[in-house]
Amino acid sequence: ENATLSGGAAKVSCSGCSGSSAVGYIGATSGSGGSIRWSSVSSSTSTTTTLRFKHQNGDTKQRFAIVNVNGNSQTIAFLPSSDGNTPASSSVTVSLNAGSSNVITVSGTGSGYGPDIDRVMVPTS
Repeated sequence: ENATLSGGAAKVSCSGCSGSSAVGYIGATSGSGGSIRWSSVSSSTSTTTTLRFKHQNGDTKQRFAIVNVNGNSQTIAFLPSSDGNTPASSSVTVSLNAGSSNVITVSGTGSGYGPDIDRVMVPTS
């Protein structure tokens, strides 16, 4: 997973996650806080598709984050995961462009931390 971390986002331990780590500290209790960005995401065609995020949320209620794809933002609820090491899944419907110019960013909403992101799964077509 080749992503750029900024604004305080950092790798955190997660034994059930791919590579035994996730990206935590997305968002913050005030301000935008940390974010994760995937550049050069490929799609074989311009299409509307479903991205699936594997994430950790050890709280008893959902955490929110902004998912931005190619300049279009949606606030997504990431439901609690079963424990601190088993990722849960959340999905979002987005529009991808043909080619490898797609950009996906997950950032905070300004009102608390978002989930710890393990990975994003992008359909191949």
